[in-house]
Amino acid sequence: MEDPRKTDDTVKQGEVYRDKVVPTMHFQCGDINALEMMVPEDMWSVPTYIACTCKSADLRDG
Repeated sequence: MEDPRKTDDTVKQGEVYRDKVVPTMHFQCGDINALEMMVPEDMWSVPTYIACTCKSADLRDG
């Protein structure tokens, strides 16, 4: 996959994100969400969906 960060062409960056990055994220999302429900919170090393959405809401409100 091309690295969209390695070009200054913003149109090309957008195309790579649209065509490569976003579909890859959606593909992995189901597995990650399932794992998040199985792994204890104190052992989960990445931000949870809830933590991200609550933090995002806090930023919008404040």
